[in-house]
Amino acid sequence: MSASHPPGKGNQYPWQKAYKAAALEVNKTRLVDKICTAEAMLMTRFSELTNREEDETEINALEKAMKAIRTIKKKRLGFE
Repeated sequence: MSASHPPGKGNQYPWQKAYKAAALEVNKTRLVDKICTAEAMLMTRFSELTNREEDETEINALEKAMKAIRTIKKKRLGFE
């Protein structure tokens, strides 16, 4: 984990709040907005990280979150 971007409250990374908000949203209209917000935060954070060993845990978490977002888009919004 990068020293410049440590997990926040509850041992979470700052982008996880947006990701979880999207994952838990049931209203399709709000879900689209929340997915856009989460994807932007995830991609921004990906671009900030390097492949240093201390970033590995967060990189893995980001990859899992992006995969979950793609699944939500397919199953709940009908994206291909």
